[in-house]
Amino acid sequence: MDFNFIANYVPVVDPVYVFSIVMLSILLMPALMRKLNLPEAIGIIIAGIILGPTGLDIIEKNSSIILLGTVGIVYIMFISGLEMNINDFKKNSKKSLIFGTLTFFLPQIIGTTIAYYFMNMNILNSVLLGSIYASHTLLSYPIISKLGAKDDESVLVTIGGTLLTNSLSFGVLAVIVSINAGKMDVHFGINLILLSCLLVFISLFFIPIIARWFFKNSQGEGNSHFIFVMVIVFVSSSISKIIGLEPIIGAMLAGLAINSLIPSNSTLMNRINFIGNTLFLPFFLIYVGMLVDVRIFFSDPKTLIITLLMTIIATSTKWLAAMISKKIFNYTKDQGNIMFGLSNSQAVSTLAAVMIGYNLKIFDAYILNGTIGMMLFTCIISAIVSEKATKKLLLTQSTTKAQEEEQKEEQILVPINNPKTLGTLVDLSLLIKSSSSLSPIYPLIIVSDSENASAELKEKQKILIDASNYAAGSENITKLISRIDVNPASGIIRVEKELGISHTIMGWSERHSKSGIIFGTTLDHLLEGSSSILFVTKASLSWSIMKKIILILPENAELEISFTCIIKSIIFLASRIKVPVHISGAESQINTIKDIVTKLKINIPIFDINEANIEDYIESNIKPFEIPIIYSGRPNSLIWSPSWEKLINKVANKKENNNFIVIYSQIEKLTNTADY
Repeated sequence: MDFNFIANYVPVVDPVYVFSIVMLSILLMPALMRKLNLPEAIGIIIAGIILGPTGLDIIEKNSSIILLGTVGIVYIMFISGLEMNINDFKKNSKKSLIFGTLTFFLPQIIGTTIAYYFMNMNILNSVLLGSIYASHTLLSYPIISKLGAKDDESVLVTIGGTLLTNSLSFGVLAVIVSINAGKMDVHFGINLILLSCLLVFISLFFIPIIARWFFKNSQGEGNSHFIFVMVIVFVSSSISKIIGLEPIIGAMLAGLAINSLIPSNSTLMNRINFIGNTLFLPFFLIYVGMLVDVRIFFSDPKTLIITLLMTIIATSTKWLAAMISKKIFNYTKDQGNIMFGLSNSQAVSTLAAVMIGYNLKIFDAYILNGTIGMMLFTCIISAIVSEKATKKLLLTQSTTKAQEEEQKEEQILVPINNPKTLGTLVDLSLLIKSSSSLSPIYPLIIVSDSENASAELKEKQKILIDASNYAAGSENITKLISRIDVNPASGIIRVEKELGISHTIMGWSERHSKSGIIFGTTLDHLLEGSSSILFVTKASLSWSIMKKIILILPENAELEISFTCIIKSIIFLASRIKVPVHISGAESQINTIKDIVTKLKINIPIFDINEANIEDYIESNIKPFEIPIIYSGRPNSLIWSPSWEKLINKVANKKENNNFIVIYSQIEKLTNTADY
């Protein structure tokens, strides 16, 4: 074969060919790594080494690769902030502070000491090198998230600690660079602090206001929602860079800022994760691989020695910080290893610091090459440790047989009549569904039996297709059902019997509300003949922009057979839209709910509404962006009363209630099985 002929065509510069080669590598290398029982990320880094200018020089490290690589790490930090459980983060903020302090100062002090006494560097240069060891990148977070352990306390503590340690590392970098340039004075320090506070204020207070307004006024525009999120991320990253911090700080703050507005199992969240995991993250790993020059490790022994020394320092100090934290927090061995794996990888922040130091002649070529080699080794160690520790942790978390049976029985039916309510009804079904449930969502349309029934059914089936497409965006399975029956209630009851439906979610009828008949005759028939839990809801705004759930419980509600199941659904809803739950009920009911929250290992704030007259409370205290949820029994049940029906009326007619839910509890046996 004429290799000179091949040499004439490499490195490949044509964008189409470059993208084809990279995507082929992203497809094949992870498959190879799975065969070797190694993390997929390692294969993509190796692909970058092979394809890069210091490997086979197949692809040129041009501006496109650098752009996508840079975007990739910004995106990773954004997702880590976005997926963080804010309530758990607040609960564990002290632990994050402790871990962040340990994982910064141990590498900083030990790294500075070794550089000063054993590498013959002056004190300022030694301090800067120590800050390189101290910073880290959450490179293996997507691995942990994909495996399903992103809500473990050890992960949340590590993410919180990352925000602290990277901020301190960048602060050290800014100070050393300013001293080197002769610009370090009191004004510099004050400006840096003030600008950093401004970034936090813009991110955590101003951005949520803008985002809430945008999501409120652009419902149903899936593409524009995603573009808006991208604007928020990169504008925040740009502001961070302008004030002298690394863009990844702004990206993580942006994730925290809109965290409560994007439910974890929503279509938008799925799009964000999909783009990140399939495009941005792999391109970043390719970029990291292209930075590595394997040849220098063999051509110059000093480079290899420095690389190994730097890798040992970075890895051992991060391991020490994780193990001390594990001991302090009484974590398991696997949780400690997860903290180490997450915090060990050196990537974008490390590269930024060493490049600045090299350009200012603070570091020589040996430190530059040694740092890049350290990045490779720590990224590999991080991926291997994180994946193995996460799998072991998940294997030890057993689920009781009772919970498994309950999850199998969960079947959610969504009757749809009005296309305008499709999105909010399907969203609610996804928000209350157990994350481990494999059951599909059942969108249903019913056409009354008549001469034109077939034609009407065919026309309405378009609604079902829209519902299926909508739910598919969140990777949830749907099974479409259409029926011709004497009336909607009869059709719903038949489907409930056939499929063993546990939850039925239906919309509020505005026409009936104006005439003073709550929900209309369809609901009346369902309350007599249906045996499922009935969610009847009005939702004129997206669930994601709500701020609070107000749960109103009748006396003795906890005695109902479906009480625990209903409360779990409400807890899932609250945790996914990340809002607190304020409860009007007896002390025993609130304590029972707190016990259920504890058993589910979901951390959401629970507050007691100490109000004797709940009707007055509804009239004066419920504000826009709050969700009143009324728990109700069925007519003639133990907890039903005419006064409770009046209460439902009051909530339904309150103009401020853009969204509200009435939940009718399940009955054990049908008292009337006649068709209507």
